[in-house]
Amino acid sequence: MNFKEAFEVMKKGLKVKRPSWGGYWCIEDDTIKMYCKDGTVLDLFFTSDKMYTLSNIAADDFLVANESNCPLLRNEVIL
Repeated sequence: MNFKEAFEVMKKGLKVKRPSWGGYWCIEDDTIKMYCKDGTVLDLFFTSDKMYTLSNIAADDFLVANESNCPLLRNEVIL
């Protein structure tokens, strides 16, 4: 799904990710939180690598994150 579709999914309370990610994005506290593979949590709007974040927003391969496709949701932190 593209980011527009992923955003709608997040607004419903689900988490989304891209196939290569170990973490996920979700809406919390009226913002999009990025749960990174190493366990850090970042606010999408305060990311330090804006070009990388924008390249992810432009992607069209988002999917719903769950325990079978997201290591972080299985409590597998990747350092």
